[in-house]
Amino acid sequence: MTGSNSLAFARALVATNLKATLALRGAFVLQVVFMALNNFTFFVFWWVLMRRVTTLRGWQLADVQLLFGLVAVSFGLTVTVAGGVRHLGRLIEDGDLDTLLTQPRSVLVYALGIRSQPSGVGDLISGLIFIATSRQVAWHTLPLLLAALLASALVFVACGIAFFSLAFWLGNVETMASGSC
Repeated sequence: MTGSNSLAFARALVATNLKATLALRGAFVLQVVFMALNNFTFFVFWWVLMRRVTTLRGWQLADVQLLFGLVAVSFGLTVTVAGGVRHLGRLIEDGDLDTLLTQPRSVLVYALGIRSQPSGVGDLISGLIFIATSRQVAWHTLPLLLAALLASALVFVACGIAFFSLAFWLGNVETMASGSC
């Protein structure tokens, strides 16, 4: 399969997952809102700490806020677009990956795009709010920010593939690998 076919297939998988996720609007909204609240709650601890200690090894609150936003957007992008990465170990262990082998498309693209997590949209929204309110990004640094977001999302996906693929040799790796992505 060519690269353009894989990309079109991945886009179709993402679109289908988003439609399926939006079918239950109430559950979707609740997951998005609670994930955003979860991220803001965690950030409150940093905010309280940085109010008492203004600099921590050269890091200020705006730096931590930008980092927190970068990670939240990257992780949100990962679980929204390639949410199947978190279920890859289970697919391998249960033998469900075998059914994907009969499909005419790329097995890995299919396995990654087979699921989408609505909570990832909450990560995306809260992360974008953190980045915007950090005042660390100017218009001329926006391409660098987008490159950093894409690169870190790819690192999340790559690490997830590597860790959850250990199920081929080690069996159940869900508890060991779930902390990685």
